Amino acid sequence: MPKPIPFDSLVLMKTVEDAQAAVGKFVKKLSQRDANSLLIHCGGGGARTALLISVLPRLPRFHVCADLAQSRELCGFGRALKERCDNGLIVRIEQKSFDRIVEIAIRTRTDEYLLVAELFGPNANAYLLDSQNRIAARMRRAGNKAVGQIYASVESAVSDFESAVRSGVGLSAFLKQEVALRGAEEVIGLAASGPPVFSPTLGAYPFFPKQFEGEFFQIADTTSEAVEAFADAAVRFDQTDQIRSALVSRLERTYEAKLYALNQMLAALDAEKRAAEFQMKGELVLAHLHEAEGASKLHVSGYDGGEIEIALDVNKSPVENAEAYFRKSKKSRHGAAEVRSLIPSRKKELEEMRSLIDALVGAEAEALARLRGLAESRGWLHFGARQSDEKQRQFEGKKIRIARDAMGYAILWGENAEANDFVSRKIAKPNDLWLHIRANTGAHVIIQTGGRPERVQTQTLLAAAKIAVANSAQKHSKNVPVDYTLAKYVRKPKGSPPGTATYTHEKTVYVDGI
Repeated sequence: MPKPIPFDSLVLMKTVEDAQAAVGKFVKKLSQRDANSLLIHCGGGGARTALLISVLPRLPRFHVCADLAQSRELCGFGRALKERCDNGLIVRIEQKSFDRIVEIAIRTRTDEYLLVAELFGPNANAYLLDSQNRIAARMRRAGNKAVGQIYASVESAVSDFESAVRSGVGLSAFLKQEVALRGAEEVIGLAASGPPVFSPTLGAYPFFPKQFEGEFFQIADTTSEAVEAFADAAVRFDQTDQIRSALVSRLERTYEAKLYALNQMLAALDAEKRAAEFQMKGELVLAHLHEAEGASKLHVSGYDGGEIEIALDVNKSPVENAEAYFRKSKKSRHGAAEVRSLIPSRKKELEEMRSLIDALVGAEAEALARLRGLAESRGWLHFGARQSDEKQRQFEGKKIRIARDAMGYAILWGENAEANDFVSRKIAKPNDLWLHIRANTGAHVIIQTGGRPERVQTQTLLAAAKIAVANSAQKHSKNVPVDYTLAKYVRKPKGSPPGTATYTHEKTVYVDGI
């Protein structure tokens, strides 16, 4: 698709001509659609007129506005203009030479102000100048012209449109191309006679652009009408695109989290194969109690006749070491059986998520709303989401987030020190699992175990550890140690700052940051 038609000096020249209807009228009202725009409602003596100034970097513009919709209170610039110029008389609206600058002179009972809009793309801005040419307010915090300074005017390359077209100086690249295709005299004639045209996707211009021959354009009564029609379509497209991008981003994060969880579940199935090995090692330790006494390793013949090495904990008796292997065997079998029943539905869910994400590409507003509703109904937009107002009341307004892993376990964490205290001291039950990165600042994370911490599988523990790292000072590091223990072993030292905790009986896992 070709680049959109720019709001260049010629377009501004024609919209300034349209705006002459506001000269001699009074500023009756000011309103805004967003922080980068201002609507000046003019009345008194005939039909009302509205002027729109927008310094939106992607689409700066000035034109007479027919759509007077407004959606927000006045920002600082709007309030400054209202305070000084409310009910002021508009005495002049001019384009500065042949440049993308428009000046609106407003006379009040006590002073005269100049509203200057510089429509230079990313550097677009609007300024309110007092009678001493001092900047009283600016719309954007952009550029080097600050409030309180004397306004330094921009020097224009040429003084008028016809001189610019004939000399080729001070023209936009778009207008230069039109002059090259049509010749200077034809362009000058078309600029005077029109008719103005617009395309919802390509832009608006005072006459049909020959470089877009073959494209469909609609005719408008005025250049302002053409610009407004294109801008409204472009803003709607931008809003839809922003919603689409944000939705895809959230779904991709959820998809990756669920895919990670599925891979961990598949890894749990591999662990099932080791259940028989753990069972055998436990039995062999019992069969060799004497050799296992006080040893860190046991070398014996396995059931197939080959020699195997069995690691032992020297702080445990041989019987206790055997029992530990039996527990590992039981846990592996139990976890694998539970996981196996969930894998088909998890795979199907991932396929459905991928289909929905693919469908979002190019989806228009109506389809986008339908797909968002589907994602919402499936709970795919709530991964790691901040809680509802009702839940926040339950958490006493603390900034606490919650996620659920593929096994259905709730994982909660705090977003600041006070929330960390609340998670550890108010929410966590004695047998919930508590996690924190080792020897550094980060979130307190808990896994709600329902009083059965022994049933929590490795994939759930690793998912919580990833959250702990992602919400820590080491979020971009590799192989970060994360300690975990039962919440009953976590203490807050008396008189210590919020978020401080000490703990015992910890174990450690290592995970990568984001």
